[in-house]
Amino acid sequence: MKLSDGVLSQGLSQQEPSSPQCTTEPVAAAVTGEAPSTTADIPDIDILQRAMDELPSSPSTSEGSDDELARSTPHPLLCVYGLTDDSLSDMSLKKLRTLCKGDEEQFNQLKAFRRTCLNRHYARSSRAKTQNKARCMSTELDKAKKTIDKLNKENADQASTIKYLQLELQILRSMKKENH
Repeated sequence: MKLSDGVLSQGLSQQEPSSPQCTTEPVAAAVTGEAPSTTADIPDIDILQRAMDELPSSPSTSEGSDDELARSTPHPLLCVYGLTDDSLSDMSLKKLRTLCKGDEEQFNQLKAFRRTCLNRHYARSSRAKTQNKARCMSTELDKAKKTIDKLNKENADQASTIKYLQLELQILRSMKKENH
């Protein structure tokens, strides 16, 4: 694990003025597990803790959690105008411009967020279609396997019937030869 310079510098900039300044190398060494060269190089534990707290969370979260988090915290301008993600998505850009009443910055922010909402909708519907298609194909595959198993069983039954009838025919032919 390696700390970025930005996180380290922020942690160090919050250091008490009365404590001695230290470089980022001992902090990085402490985080990576390398031994500091001298006891004077050991950073203050509070600085190290602040630097660790500022690290981004682990990437072990699922893909959907980012999308769920983004939807659970609405855009601040939506509250100002009393909108929801869905109502913003359904709104035309002309109506949105009228709603913003000439505030170009807010219009551009809402327009960008509207595009994000539309993209999320497209992604959800595409995912749903793909999952539905996979489910249907799986069902069809199961049906086809059952049909194949049934036909194989019927084929085996008919093959044994054919062998039985062929054997019976041979017996009848041999009996006919003996009678003549």
